[in-house]
Amino acid sequence: MSDAELSTIRVPALFQLGWFRWLPSAALDVDGLLHACPQEPREEAAQALALLHARRSGVEINSGDDAQSMADLQAFSATLPPAPAWHDPTDGLDLSSLDDPTEAHEDRAEHADRVAEYDALLAKAGLEPARTVDDVIGLMITFGLVTSVGDEQRLSLAVDPPLPTEVLPLSEEEKHREDMLRWRSRFGRLSQRVLKLFVDQEGVLARTHLTTTSGRIAETLQVEPDSVRQAILVLVDEGDFSVERQGVAVDVERLADHQRFDLIVDSEKFAGRASYRLNARIERDDA
Repeated sequence: MSDAELSTIRVPALFQLGWFRWLPSAALDVDGLLHACPQEPREEAAQALALLHARRSGVEINSGDDAQSMADLQAFSATLPPAPAWHDPTDGLDLSSLDDPTEAHEDRAEHADRVAEYDALLAKAGLEPARTVDDVIGLMITFGLVTSVGDEQRLSLAVDPPLPTEVLPLSEEEKHREDMLRWRSRFGRLSQRVLKLFVDQEGVLARTHLTTTSGRIAETLQVEPDSVRQAILVLVDEGDFSVERQGVAVDVERLADHQRFDLIVDSEKFAGRASYRLNARIERDDA
């Protein structure tokens, strides 16, 4: 499938900037709601997300397109309990009814550990634990991911949200790990496009050696040479690609746009890749 045939998809800033690793799972619901309905009053946003949670939990909700039906739906949503901050993978499961509940017990324990770790992070930042979706909205406002304006606290996604490392009380090790993960996320898609230069239309490795320059690849892929260098570094970091110049390993980041180098793939290591794919274009690729 060619680039032109791929549909555009939206990748939330929570993913691009790594925030999905540092927020309760309901934050993605908040992001989705405010992307579709910017300037939503905070109270109505919480009610809409309570309705979403009820539907996910199996509550049958009848709704129509007319004004009365919408009014009834809004009134009903106001009666619902708040949506939780966390999506428990075992929520609603009767573990005693399972033939082998071992995996479900492990999932529940892992979820509880995740929540406890996050509670400790918030306590370190002087913040209260997040238990409801409104608590999550409050965190997103505090962290600068959502703006709140006026008496109704009309909510919108921040235009220029910060990185987790800029506002969270993380250790130096956590900051380094987060920077690495974000780097891989930022250039991972482009690295797949560089990788595609080595495979045929069926995804089979067609060559193991390419003599080229970062400028030439940049022109082919219509991106900046600096981005190409970072994408190649992602491939090298993954273990099956290497960069050489006159038979000697070199750091592609130190090569000028016009300097030739050999981009080499180890066919045996490449065969160990679980899969590769060229991602669809995204609305925001500036993480």
